[in-house]
Amino acid sequence: MNQYNDYELLYLIYEGDEEALGTIFNKYDPLIKKKLYDFKVARGLYDDFYQEGLIILYLAVKTYNPFLNKTFTRYFELLLTRRIMTLLRNVKKENEKVVVIESDILRDSSNSFNYSDKVLSSSINHDVWLKDNNIPSAILTRSEKEVLAMRYLNGSSPKEIADKLNIDIKKVYNALYQAKKKARAFVIDKMD
Repeated sequence: MNQYNDYELLYLIYEGDEEALGTIFNKYDPLIKKKLYDFKVARGLYDDFYQEGLIILYLAVKTYNPFLNKTFTRYFELLLTRRIMTLLRNVKKENEKVVVIESDILRDSSNSFNYSDKVLSSSINHDVWLKDNNIPSAILTRSEKEVLAMRYLNGSSPKEIADKLNIDIKKVYNALYQAKKKARAFVIDKMD
């Protein structure tokens, strides 16, 4: 089967030849791997992206029109590139939902709404806030939850938090750092 070009293989596939389909999958396997390498896809996502590449190859085989003056290789490469870019954007959006980013949490699109307007500082429900932000409360200590809530719900500065909790400001920074680190690790584990 290796002696056939793409057009002949596609013709055989359209005629129902399973061996030709296997040949085209083997032929384009290195291109899929190269694109994943070029886009620097993380190890935890590699298998999922590779499977998407195979699906796109099958889609390209089924939808390719040889009368549009594009080679099959360029057509498949275009579909593959677009799909990888879409998947990477979706992964980035999911990561941004979980990783605590101060500006996104404190303000909405109009940059005028502060979440602390909705929550009374004396009655913060840390677990509800963490759940709303896709952070499982079990991975954080009580002090990390408290510091996160005061920082991102109430908009308190690290100095104000240290004063309210009667702790050193370094402990506030450490709690914020550890909470963000745990949230990122949770996202990475969830992707694997």
